[in-house]
Amino acid sequence: MRIALAIPIHNGLTYTKNTLENLELAIAAARGALEVEIVVTDDGSTDKSAEWIHTNRPDVHILRGSGDLWWSGAMNQCARYGLDVLGADYLLCWNNDIICALDYFTNLSRFLHCEPRPALVGSKVYLMDPPDEIFAMGCYYDSRTGRQRIIGSECVDSGEFSLPIQADWTGGMGTLIRRDVFQRIGFWDAATFPQYHADCDFCLRAKGAGFNLTVQPGLRIWNDKTSSGIQHLDRLSLLLRSFIRLNSNYHVRTQWRFCRRYGTSWRAYRHLAAFYLTYIGGFVKWNVLKLTGISRPVMARR
Repeated sequence: MRIALAIPIHNGLTYTKNTLENLELAIAAARGALEVEIVVTDDGSTDKSAEWIHTNRPDVHILRGSGDLWWSGAMNQCARYGLDVLGADYLLCWNNDIICALDYFTNLSRFLHCEPRPALVGSKVYLMDPPDEIFAMGCYYDSRTGRQRIIGSECVDSGEFSLPIQADWTGGMGTLIRRDVFQRIGFWDAATFPQYHADCDFCLRAKGAGFNLTVQPGLRIWNDKTSSGIQHLDRLSLLLRSFIRLNSNYHVRTQWRFCRRYGTSWRAYRHLAAFYLTYIGGFVKWNVLKLTGISRPVMARR
């Protein structure tokens, strides 16, 4: 079974080095149970990422972008190459800021040989720090209310999260997609969702076409959030930029488009308004606390 593992990058060579080193070890640990080809789209990096990969990892397929592909465009480029050129049976979505457990591909091979060709498979994603805290095990989405409940978010891993879960969508980290899913619904919608929400949109379109998504807890990866998109960090300039920059989860147009495409009642728009009021309220709150000399409280872990 051939898998094309897709990694979109734009700078971040240190992250890319760590990820590729980790993948080499994890793929080798599977002892050839899966044929994995790594495909990287370097979307206009200025830190010589492509040159380093070409010199140090000649087994990796490198594609180039001009810097305006964003996540969706870069993933589409990887996917087309993996499916059309390499003839892969599955595409495995990856990021350059994650590492996986060394038994990842061993467990993936076992799962693929036990299940009758699953359509979409998600991974259990942890935070890099603290490493036992879950970042996500997929998400449930309610189109009537617009609410998205990230499964396991901020919870310390436990037996509660040891069984496979049927989810509505999962992120772009460690998501395995069968080739006929692309043939049925197409690729990521780079025009509407160039960065954030493209993964959610893809999964929901796949669900609408009758494909199921299963999150497997044995597929463990850790995400380094230090490379995540823009947040306000208590600064007004960053708050304003987060509303208009594509590399922000608070980009207004992206959030509006997603709500308009999938929201099925006025309550979805009310939830969107509450989302922004909470975000802006947090900015105001913490700046008031700074002015009064009170530092941020330490959030208790659940």
